[in-house]
Amino acid sequence: MNITCGILTGGKNSRMGSNKAYLKWNGVKFLDLIASQLKEFDQFLVSVGQKEKYNNLTYNLVEDQNIEIG
Repeated sequence: MNITCGILTGGKNSRMGSNKAYLKWNGVKFLDLIASQLKEFDQFLVSVGQKEKYNNLTYNLVEDQNIEIG
């Protein structure tokens, strides 16, 4: 069976004050920690608000079609 998983990273980040995808815990980005737990899936996609804000990520990015709707 082919199973795909998604990580949601979009949003305004207004409560955090910075992009949540880049926040770190013990020196490792949260996004990387989550991705490391998804090895059992055939693939995973990272949902982002705008791709240009995530140019340095090596994950499969999927951009929101409707920005800032929540």
